[in-house]
Amino acid sequence: MQNAAAYIRVSTDDQLEYSPDSQLDRIREYANTHDLFLPEEYIFRETEGISGRKAEKRPAFLRMIAAAKQTPAPFRVILVWKFSRFARNREDSIVYKSMLRRQCGIDVISVSEPVGDDKLSVLIEAMIEAMDEYYSINLGEEARRGMKKKFETGGIITGAPFGYRVENGCYVIDAAEAAIVREMFSSFLSGQSYREIAQWLNARALLTKRQNKWENRTVEYVLRNPVYTGSLRFSQTEHPPHSKDTESFCIVSGNHPPIISKELFDRAQLRVYWLKQQYPHRLREHAKYESMLHGLLKCGNCQKTLSAHTCGNTLAVQCIGYTHGTCNVSHHIALSILELAVLAAWGAFFASSSISFTLKRRQSPEYTSLQLKIARCEEMIRRAKEAYIAGTDTLCEYQQTKAALSIELKTLRAALHRQNAPYTDDAAAGTLSLPRIMEAVNSPHIQNVLLRAVCASIIFHRTAHTVEIRFRHLLQSGPPN
Repeated sequence: MQNAAAYIRVSTDDQLEYSPDSQLDRIREYANTHDLFLPEEYIFRETEGISGRKAEKRPAFLRMIAAAKQTPAPFRVILVWKFSRFARNREDSIVYKSMLRRQCGIDVISVSEPVGDDKLSVLIEAMIEAMDEYYSINLGEEARRGMKKKFETGGIITGAPFGYRVENGCYVIDAAEAAIVREMFSSFLSGQSYREIAQWLNARALLTKRQNKWENRTVEYVLRNPVYTGSLRFSQTEHPPHSKDTESFCIVSGNHPPIISKELFDRAQLRVYWLKQQYPHRLREHAKYESMLHGLLKCGNCQKTLSAHTCGNTLAVQCIGYTHGTCNVSHHIALSILELAVLAAWGAFFASSSISFTLKRRQSPEYTSLQLKIARCEEMIRRAKEAYIAGTDTLCEYQQTKAALSIELKTLRAALHRQNAPYTDDAAAGTLSLPRIMEAVNSPHIQNVLLRAVCASIIFHRTAHTVEIRFRHLLQSGPPN
């Protein structure tokens, strides 16, 4: 008796399709009549409402594929109620079914759509998959067309934004939230920044509609949303861009009452535009620096990262939580001052003592280089396929590119297989006098490597003016008595 796996998914497309329990009953019935054993741990269920269009958005599916790749394979067949449960995207279906058959020796069987074992079954299965994909695409288009029609007549197609609630299918004003929205616009037009408004809201323990703290982006979203003038905004594309300034968005009059006037909203948009021109997000350059503290600094108030930036000619750090408005304590400090404080704390802790350490085996440079070349080659094959599907390359061009890359990939994998010693052994253990080494080393990069070897994080407490060093578990000796 062979082991089998079951994959169960229910979308919201069809209210008449089988429930998860009904699907499992049919699958168990098939397994019993075909001498297959279905262990409980190999029953993979998606949460209800998961689409079958994209595999990367189906966690249970990915767990099943990972289990199938084990050696030896833990099951020989995957049972589904319909092929559409496995995938509604032909490319995903072909790729995963081919991988399962060729690499793992596993077949995918639909218990309600028997296709047989002869060569005609390949054609029948392909037709079923094509029909499923067509149904999924067509259903999405019809749903979007219905949403657009409802939008054009002022009907709501999303949940209520902050300041409103839904009653009888319409937005109605939430008095408490609407007062906050008006105050947000007033504060913004008086000169306050997104961060200052977010901090003010968080200080009053006010939460967003999704019960999260306010950030720069959520404040900006409110200030740029025309819903507060009695209008509605709708994207004409399936995947709307992040920017709301593009022509892909259209605005119509809604059936709900406004919270602010159109004149007040337009004034706010002028300031939004001015801020975008003064501080263009795409043109901001993050401070590029080498420091012994790079990647280790944390805020003592919210535990978020301290990010570097230039302040005049000085390199400084600031809490990203404070920058986004979720942290109410500024941790701005010159990086050079913080480095001196850490060195002083480091020396005082270790004094002249040494610590024990254990070095792990590291991968040889040759082995790592081959792995990177293989990954790059596989990525080029994937991109060549995408170019063919998009119509950029002809079938002949795709076949030629794929053939050349496949030869290169085969050569690289053979070279990787010939690597007898993928790892090199370093010294097993030893002792270091870290303060002396830190003083002797002039390279910030090497100092950073040494710190990272023993430090998990370095926390700067602004209000207490102290630096806290948190060590990794490999630190075996404490400070001198």
